[in-house]
Amino acid sequence: MSLVLVVGAPVLFATNPAPYGSDNYRGQNIRLIEIGSGIWFHLLLICGLFSLLIV
Repeated sequence: MSLVLVVGAPVLFATNPAPYGSDNYRGQNIRLIEIGSGIWFHLLLICGLFSLLIV
């Protein structure tokens, strides 16, 4: 997931159809970045909990 975000986030920002500073800037591409970041964060928490239980 980290690799996907490192490569995908700049591509999605670059291909965002809405210009920066417009009222409708939070387009679909920005939403995808937010969803991916949320998934990554929850996976990080789950891995941390597993490591606490195993050790």
